[in-house]
Amino acid sequence: MRHADWSRPARRRLGRLCVAVTAALLTVIAVSTPAAAATVVTQTTWGSINREDVTAVAAAPDGGFYLTGATTILGAGEELFLVKIAADGSLAWQRSWKATPNGIYEANDVTVASDGSVYVTGVFAPNGTQAGDVLLLKFSANGALIWQRIWDSGNTETGEAVAVASDGSIYVSGGANSLHELSPLILLRFAPDGTLVWQRTWANVASGDALAISPNGNIHVAGVAPRPDGTFHWDMVLLTVTPQGTLLWQRDLAAGDVADARGGLTVAPDGSIYVAGGLQAIQSQTAINDTLITKFSPTGSLTWVAAYGGNNDDFPGGVVVLPNGTLLVGGVSQSPFVGGPSFAYLLRVDTKGKGIGCNSVDGSGLDEGEDVALAANQTVVLGATTTSRLPFTLGSCPQQTRNLNSRITTTTNQLVGGTGVVADPNGTVSTPGGTAPGPGGFDAALIRVTIP
Repeated sequence: MRHADWSRPARRRLGRLCVAVTAALLTVIAVSTPAAAATVVTQTTWGSINREDVTAVAAAPDGGFYLTGATTILGAGEELFLVKIAADGSLAWQRSWKATPNGIYEANDVTVASDGSVYVTGVFAPNGTQAGDVLLLKFSANGALIWQRIWDSGNTETGEAVAVASDGSIYVSGGANSLHELSPLILLRFAPDGTLVWQRTWANVASGDALAISPNGNIHVAGVAPRPDGTFHWDMVLLTVTPQGTLLWQRDLAAGDVADARGGLTVAPDGSIYVAGGLQAIQSQTAINDTLITKFSPTGSLTWVAAYGGNNDDFPGGVVVLPNGTLLVGGVSQSPFVGGPSFAYLLRVDTKGKGIGCNSVDGSGLDEGEDVALAANQTVVLGATTTSRLPFTLGSCPQQTRNLNSRITTTTNQLVGGTGVVADPNGTVSTPGGTAPGPGGFDAALIRVTIP
């Protein structure tokens, strides 16, 4: 469950940078109109007797879908899992990965290449603590492990986001995996055979939580960094880098007390960049946590900033652009618009930042939307962590408004070559024996819906 702090997972990242401040106004938009009819196409839960937590979802070329995250085994650490759900919602295959019996191995993101290869990035911590390295795994479409890599710079870091370019290059971003760890934002480029092509680091304390590739091949990385005024607040940062590893531009967005990029990053066909994050603002000594969305031009100009939320916490987990240009954000809400203590939501926003509808995706228990993806047939897939039993129902979730100030600045930090070392962790893959539907408790869930 989300609390009145800004971390999505417990290991939210930090960073530090120097900026020149320019004042701007943050416009906060309400979604007050009823959501148009959306339809559930398929819904699946998967799990074991242990706890499964979803972190990411991706669509496969054959119409199936991938869910990834971590399985917590009492007294025996965490194992990374990767599950393929067929187009009809049935379980196609399931895999788990670990390198030592009691280590912590978590997946933070998953992506699929045009040839069907599946890439997963996350945490490699064989000693059973959060102090670990960047992990990158490559699977075939049928679930065979092709290669595995860790990247170690001597600091504590984790892979947060992964994307594949049209030429097959794999990009991984990440950084420190704890509020208390000092580590730069990292950006890595790998060849399809697992060879490290180049590595870059940025700032002193930061993290690259979101990653996407533009139509022209440039790489956009969004993350979070400490505000340079010493107030112990945090800002959203956005970098654009060429395929050769050259920094083109960088921006800092300060809004409320904390603005981050936990909800991901996506690029529209025209090159516009959307970042979804968490926003925290203290009002009357109460922390208000909302969904924050920003739109940038391809050259780094801020187009608009908007926030969406109810009376309690509303945090994004993923963001995609629909074929009609509408922005779709999936996340979790604790705002009291439906009966459960938390529900997953699907928020629609137009190209000007206006909220045009919000659907709740609710079961009988705790439901947290963790990521969204767009299927080949243009249906939307929501990956979630749930304690609910099937079926899920769709409802409406009107949102309230917030009035805040923000500022957009141009940072002066340098993107420099990294000194990390790549190695083979020699992990093993097994079949975890989960079932679909899951047995209850905390299970993974995949809900596919049509959005009008």
